[in-house]
Amino acid sequence: MRAALLFATPKEARCALALLQGVTSLSSPRGFQLFAGHHNDVGLLVLVCGVGKVSAAAATAFLMERHRPEAIMLLGTAGALNPQLRLGDLIIADGLVPGDVGICSSRGYSPTGPGTCEGEEVLFHRSFPTSEKLSEKAAKVAASALIPFHRGMLLTCDQVILDPDLRAHLGSETKTMAVEMEGAAVAQVAIQYGDPPLAVVRAVSDELEHDFPDLDKVLPYRGQSRADLWTRRARLILSDPQAASRLQDLRSGMALALENLRIFLRKMLPLLAG
Repeated sequence: MRAALLFATPKEARCALALLQGVTSLSSPRGFQLFAGHHNDVGLLVLVCGVGKVSAAAATAFLMERHRPEAIMLLGTAGALNPQLRLGDLIIADGLVPGDVGICSSRGYSPTGPGTCEGEEVLFHRSFPTSEKLSEKAAKVAASALIPFHRGMLLTCDQVILDPDLRAHLGSETKTMAVEMEGAAVAQVAIQYGDPPLAVVRAVSDELEHDFPDLDKVLPYRGQSRADLWTRRARLILSDPQAASRLQDLRSGMALALENLRIFLRKMLPLLAG
């Protein structure tokens, strides 16, 4: 089996690349980074796709068109929607809920999920499944590695959700454990390309109560100079002394989440051969 590991960011992908031998860079569309390597006798692809559903969907279509992996594992971080989740906990998805595709009316918002053509009808998907067999392998690996883990549904949307009240509301309304930005898109495209086994494993980088109102002000933007980026960050910290603490909390949570993903992958990679 040649499996593909999919990550949104280079920092997340380093959890896998550091464990592979013979890593080489392969041709890929602009905005992606594709690598091939092996772990013992297991050949693997690692694709870094960028953040969000469009990037994830395009990356999955590229993988299926060009490389036809026999299994896909999407990995990375997620924000907790459940107060029981702690930093570094793994969530092994039983399914993915597309949370921001639906109908807005005078009565509010009703999620429907995306519609796909099936014969003469367009049928809507409130959720997408993952592979029970591959997810069960992942759960056994997490248990053997002594990493706290949970099985449940993940919410996919195009927003970073940092408001604690909104997080609690979304978790309760959608019956999901955490929120991320790529899973449902990967699952939808994978189904349309023949439904290879898919597992989604996320590590919690920020707990339910974490809030960061000015996160957008510290992100790097295309066309922005380094000087402008650091000036904006300095102004934020001077105007809001708590911003530095919130940013450090987010970095610490991310570091713990990625370390647990690395430990998980060290044990998981040999099992992707069968």
